[in-house]
Amino acid sequence: MPLAFRNANTMWIMHFLYHLKEGGTAGFVMATGELSNGETARFEVRKTLVEENFLDCIVQLSGQLFANTQIPCSLWFLSRNRGGERGFRKRKGEILFIDGRKLGSLIPGSRKQKQLSDDEVEKIAVVYRRYRHTGMPDAVPGFCRVATVEEVRDHKYALTPGRYVGSAETEEDDEPFEEKMPRLVTALNAQFDESVKLERLIREKLSKFK
Repeated sequence: MPLAFRNANTMWIMHFLYHLKEGGTAGFVMATGELSNGETARFEVRKTLVEENFLDCIVQLSGQLFANTQIPCSLWFLSRNRGGERGFRKRKGEILFIDGRKLGSLIPGSRKQKQLSDDEVEKIAVVYRRYRHTGMPDAVPGFCRVATVEEVRDHKYALTPGRYVGSAETEEDDEPFEEKMPRLVTALNAQFDESVKLERLIREKLSKFK
């Protein structure tokens, strides 16, 4: 695949795959752009990884997780144990997608860098462990889902998890409209009254400086 080696990122991906032993798994970090970049070389690498059954899992994360860059990143997991050998579940024709963009929070004292909590790391890890060992994990809208190779083909080998996991379910609002509307109007009128009081107070304070 000569075209692949025109780009440093695709070189690294192929480097990991080349050195991956039979039965092994490799995980590495890539910029989010590699998930769907339309450049020929990058497209061909993604297509090959999918069609040759090397791509095991994609985890998309938020930005600000590294001290030297704020760009969002993704975790790629390639595997040579997808055939059901050595205690692993057979996963050929399947790819696990995890959307972790909502995970992470600012490090205390920092305005720029985020970190994942131990619970958040475990939340991702437990889904991947189940996928590899015991069975297909339940789909969680907005977070994780196992997609088929056919679905990935339909999406032209774009690997962005959001295309496959869907949106998080929102809680259904059961409050009847005839009850909700008067309540909202009352609350809005109260806010208007408070706004008038605040405006009067501010004007009084400012009048002292005339």
